Amino acid sequence: MSVEYMQIMSLVLYIMAAMAFVIGVVLFFVLNIPRIFNDITGATARKAIENIRQQNEESGDKAYRSSHVNIARGRVTDKISSSGSLKPGSADMGVSMETEKFDTGILARRSEETTVLSENIADNTFSIDEDMIFTASSEIIE
Repeated sequence: MSVEYMQIMSLVLYIMAAMAFVIGVVLFFVLNIPRIFNDITGATARKAIENIRQQNEESGDKAYRSSHVNIARGRVTDKISSSGSLKPGSADMGVSMETEKFDTGILARRSEETTVLSENIADNTFSIDEDMIFTASSEIIE
C-alpha cells in the first residue's frame, strides 16, 4: 500500500465517522432519548408527583378524595403508646380495639378423636376391583 492510498482511505474513514456522529446526534433528538432516560431513572415520575403535590398545596382541590364510607368510618389506626396499648381516648370509633378471645372449650366439645373409618378392614388386606391398563403407542399389539 502506498502513502497516497492510506491518506485517501484515512480521509474517507474520517468522513464516514463524521456522518455517523451527525446521524447519532439527529437520532438522539428524533427518538427523544432524554425522555426515555428520565422514564427509566424515574425522574419523570418524581416530577409528576411533585407537580401534583404543588397543585394540592396551592388549591383546596385534592387529587385524591376519600369515599363517604371511609369518611364515616374514621381513622383505621389509632395512636399506640410505647407499651403497645392504645392511648386513652383514641378508640372512639364505636368498635372494639381489643383482640377477641375464642372459647376453645366449644371446639374441644365438638371434636372427637380420630377413629377407624370402617371396622371391616381388620386384616389390612386390599383387593383390586378393576384392572385397567392404558397404553400410548402407534404399534398394534397382537
